Amino acid sequence: GNPSSIHQFGRKAKNAIQKARKQVAALIGAEPDEILFTSGGTESNNTILYGIPKLQGSHLDQNHIITSSIEHEAILQPCKNLEDLEGFNNLTYLPVDEYAMVDLLDVENSITENTVIVSIMFANNEVGTVQPIKEISEICKKHNVLFHTDAVQAVGKIPINVKELGVD
Repeated sequence: GNPSSIHQFGRKAKNAIQKARKQVAALIGAEPDEILFTSGGTESNNTILYGIPKLQGSHLDQNHIITSSIEHEAILQPCKNLEDLEGFNNLTYLPVDEYAMVDLLDVENSITENTVIVSIMFANNEVGTVQPIKEISEICKKHNVLFHTDAVQAVGKIPINVKELGVD
């Protein structure tokens, strides 16, 4: 049933979505109204990476995106598309060390007045490295830059509280 409909099946679907929204919010320390359902992680990442720069796009000089060189393709491909097709030719792909960890100094030193968003995965899908998300978030907040993390690999495996971590 369509959850926007008033018939019995619509109301049942709406109740199920509201229940799921509350459960997900409780899992990650968010508020239910902060939860937006998509078809999956790729669509969620696309929503952020294509949406935030466009929202900021009225400030054409704010076209700098920072990510790591080992992100999932769900992050790397939109970044490449933005770089190639939409003029966001100001991307920084941070290197990682032998443990697939980004260097916090690299994050901080890469932020410029044109940086619109930093996107670093929470837990690497291939080697399992858990990035210092809270510390990266603190750096971003200090510079008034939005911070996104793809946490698909971490949710349900390690405790996550988006408020404590400070992710946007």
